[in-house]
Amino acid sequence: MPGKSPLDCRVNNAMSSLKTPRQQLLRIALFCGAAIASFVPTAHSAPQAPWEYAPYRIEVLVAIDPRVPLSAKLASELAEDLAARANAAAQGVWQVTGRAATATWRHRVERLETLRLDDLPNDVAAKLDSLDKVLLLGVRDAAGSWQVVARELDVATGEGGPLVTIPARDVAAILPAAHRAMQDAFCPLARIESASGTSAVLRLQGGGLPGRDAVANLTATNVIFRPILVSNGQSAGPQARTRQPIPWTYLLPTRVDGSRVDCRVETALAGEIVPPFHPHRERLALGGKASPSGTSFRVVRQDDPAQGVRGIGVYRDGEPPQRVGLTGADGTLLIPSRATVVPDSADGADAAQQAATSGMALEWLLIRSGEHPLARLPLVPGLSPRVVFATADDSPRLAAETELAQLEDGVLDFVAERESLLARTLQARSAGDPALTALMQQVAALRGPERLAQQLARLESQVAALPPAAKDSLSPRLTAVRKVLDQLAAESPLDRLEEPNAPDPKPEQ
Repeated sequence: MPGKSPLDCRVNNAMSSLKTPRQQLLRIALFCGAAIASFVPTAHSAPQAPWEYAPYRIEVLVAIDPRVPLSAKLASELAEDLAARANAAAQGVWQVTGRAATATWRHRVERLETLRLDDLPNDVAAKLDSLDKVLLLGVRDAAGSWQVVARELDVATGEGGPLVTIPARDVAAILPAAHRAMQDAFCPLARIESASGTSAVLRLQGGGLPGRDAVANLTATNVIFRPILVSNGQSAGPQARTRQPIPWTYLLPTRVDGSRVDCRVETALAGEIVPPFHPHRERLALGGKASPSGTSFRVVRQDDPAQGVRGIGVYRDGEPPQRVGLTGADGTLLIPSRATVVPDSADGADAAQQAATSGMALEWLLIRSGEHPLARLPLVPGLSPRVVFATADDSPRLAAETELAQLEDGVLDFVAERESLLARTLQARSAGDPALTALMQQVAALRGPERLAQQLARLESQVAALPPAAKDSLSPRLTAVRKVLDQLAAESPLDRLEEPNAPDPKPEQ
């Protein structure tokens, strides 16, 4: 038999000493009291449902753009109807409440893409402790038509999902479009149970509930996860959490079985990607589907993140690499989405189909400063509205590479001009052309490569001051230019025009 706790022993000893009927009644009351006490939670140990059986508590905030000719009452009715429809369809996986946004908050519907938890109105922010997600849903004008837009903010991770846009031609189409937008904008949340090498195992919140199949997103088909570490502070509430997304890392589902999701890890990081379990740190993964709107990719300086880096090349990795474009004046480049969506199914896709679907959405990008490679990064365009890549200040190396390219062009032009003149002179001499004398004078007046050699010397001193990696990438090209210039300086163009001496006649045998 299992060992008894000290409390059990004390209760048994006390009851065994009670003999009279009155003492027997007291014995029964003591036993019931101990049993009840074992089930009553204390203030420090409130009961919580297991992760896979915990429903999502969602607040829907509905805002109608003031420019849309719809009554403010419609927002309240839409929030109420949307919550009722979502709760019925989710069958317990979602617990949805809805409210209309205040008049002062309605204008923010134009920039749902950039809003975060800190931007929520006070009446919603005050109840974040009791929520898992906030769904921002808006109706806005779109060139004479209407759009229903939706975007989710996850409370635990502090991350936002991609923006979902669905057209609505009239008032009757708004509710169905809003319900569909809520489905598409929902981002399932999972705990990382294990991660080793190129594989990881997740456990979906709500993935064990009977109604999980009513929400197609919970099957994780077409969903890609981003790992996020959440450390809990001493005080309670979402504001006390420290959130740290693991950069340039994605978890691609390969198999879904109830609440368990097996994933393939794609990352640009080395070593241990996900740290081991710690009681004060949650290892979470937020899922989402790529939006066709793409991702804003911004390159900034490490020493000054507010300063964007212009002219950084972005290429899709392949044979040969496919050029996406160059970053603009603020260091930003829009990378369009190429995600291919496979229809969801209640049973989920098999491993091969799921891996292929995820692989279509994820791309590997080559980041270059001129010809100098900076990084090779994975990205799912459209999964996050924007991503930032920080790099060291590469402007000295980029300036040196630009000047080196100009020097190489100058050397080619110099050699081409000299060889063309020598070829025309030799042809005129062989043909007895009267222009030979003028051509010979032009050859005699040719300048040497001294100006190019001076430019090369200045450039060599600049490259010598660069970091080792940048210096190593440019040094071979400098050496090649130096070799050509030394050869040009050692020869005289007139020497190339001297007629070869006739060979001495052979003596007769």
